[in-house]
Amino acid sequence: MDPARQATIDDSTFKQRQLDQPAAFCRDGNHQSITSSVSFTDRHVKPSTAPPTGSPTLAPKPGYRHRPEDDILVQPLTQSGYTEAPRANNPPVSFPAASKSSPKAHTNGLNDLPIEIHNTIMDHLAGSLGSLSSHSSRQPSRNWSHALRHPRRKQLSDLALVSKLWRSLIQERLYRHIKIKGTRSELQACGDWFLTHPTFQGYVRHIEVWVPLFEISLETRPRVVSRPSHSPTSENPPSSRLHFPSPTVRTSPARTVDNATLEEIFGCAKVLFLEACILTLEGGHCKKSRKIQHFRNGSELKDPLDNKTTVEESRTAELLQYRRFPQHQKISTLILKGSWNIIRCTADFQNLANALPSIREWHCIYAKPKTDAYKAMCGALRSLPTAITRLNLCLEGLNGKQPSPLSKWRKLFPQYHLCRDLGRIFPQLECLTYTGHVCCCLFKSANGGVANVQSNPGLKSVDLFVRNVCRDSNDMDNGPSIHNWPFIQAFESLVVEAIASLAFYPLLSYVRIRFLDLDSPRPLLNPYWHYENNHATGVWSSKITMALKKARPDATSYTLDDDYFMDVYAPGFTGGRPKSLQISRYASLDRGF
Repeated sequence: MDPARQATIDDSTFKQRQLDQPAAFCRDGNHQSITSSVSFTDRHVKPSTAPPTGSPTLAPKPGYRHRPEDDILVQPLTQSGYTEAPRANNPPVSFPAASKSSPKAHTNGLNDLPIEIHNTIMDHLAGSLGSLSSHSSRQPSRNWSHALRHPRRKQLSDLALVSKLWRSLIQERLYRHIKIKGTRSELQACGDWFLTHPTFQGYVRHIEVWVPLFEISLETRPRVVSRPSHSPTSENPPSSRLHFPSPTVRTSPARTVDNATLEEIFGCAKVLFLEACILTLEGGHCKKSRKIQHFRNGSELKDPLDNKTTVEESRTAELLQYRRFPQHQKISTLILKGSWNIIRCTADFQNLANALPSIREWHCIYAKPKTDAYKAMCGALRSLPTAITRLNLCLEGLNGKQPSPLSKWRKLFPQYHLCRDLGRIFPQLECLTYTGHVCCCLFKSANGGVANVQSNPGLKSVDLFVRNVCRDSNDMDNGPSIHNWPFIQAFESLVVEAIASLAFYPLLSYVRIRFLDLDSPRPLLNPYWHYENNHATGVWSSKITMALKKARPDATSYTLDDDYFMDVYAPGFTGGRPKSLQISRYASLDRGF
């Protein structure tokens, strides 16, 4: 209370307030008394100088100096001498008996709620807690980039102060996805933190490790400082030049000495995070980047089957081929970003596969097309663990507008053809997402491999992002474009074989094949074919419609329309994405209108 407003409770006012307002409980040491919620009047009455013994006093307001005249005395009615009978308009108020359990029950009321209500409140305040499995996601390929990492981590940390139960719920959300720098010093700091806080180890479900590409080296170089001369024409003598060591930061795309190896990263995950089920390794991307070490003193190893491998490198690889990463039994999802710095041969993939016996989902993303990466993926698909059912493979990202020419890949086709190797594993997959070069051999190989499978195939969705279509060497390589008629014909053959696979895979309910030309003058005419919920949209022709009726007789398609091409080229066209595109009209684009 403001010291300027010194007042006491008038006896009549105190009595009337006590009868009209509900009572509240207060405790002063071992003494309990019933007081009422009263408001102070404007009457200034001199405070009593002889307070009754044992009556509780209100503590002074924090921030003010306590003075005796600031204390307001509150006493029961029986001690004040008032015994007037209650009036008819103001019936007597029955005060509840003082109980020791009442304040405690009121304080712990929040913790007594079911845990489901607390989780609902947390989902409303902090966002829904994402699932750890992509099987519950409706999307064919789930994006794990920031699926579990909450964007407002610092703001949510204050909610942990509400109660002990909320503290555990907030900590579970904050430590669900952690990101660690892939250096030995950072791994050591991470280990020190979680070993001193073992409770947080059980909350971690997603581990993301990024390894720096650029080396930061501190080089000491002499810095010359010249003293000013008294004579403007005289030169500074050698004795007047002072040398001070100056650290210079230099960056180069070389491996840093402090960078951790994959063996050390897997060892850290095995020791600290036993409950983790998702592992993300980000190798980065830059020109002339060097590969991340798999083992200490074994970073420069090459594939012994490579013709360019020297005899000494081959012997060293044979000696280290039995070395393995520490196994983690619960990690079921492996995400590789910047895979060129992680996997450059089939042996690199085997090291990762042997360390994750429970792997079910694999994401592998290459930023730019590499012939060695193409060969490595062919070998990896031939020895792919049978437990993997969800695959996301990107051999050519969207960093470059123009895809690599087919002449670069035709040299590998006699021995390495990814479409054939990828089609053979269709029976074991449930979901496939692929970006890169593809052709009709993908589905031909997939349809032929079903006969060798005893159980029913479980393939449910296929999503293809076509960068180019593999074609014979007789076709001229003019690049993929809506103005290239051979490319459109190859795209049609790919769609026809994809429709034929619907008859071999009864659970297949989602197929999307799309081509994106970033430099196209008419991007709405980029060919695509989309099949979902037994309904097809996109390109069509007589071959496509006949194949769809044969594979899925009850399937429906959008109204076939061939006037859309003329509408797109009309001035002022503002239409959206077409639902049907006739293949034969692309031939007129090749010749020009």
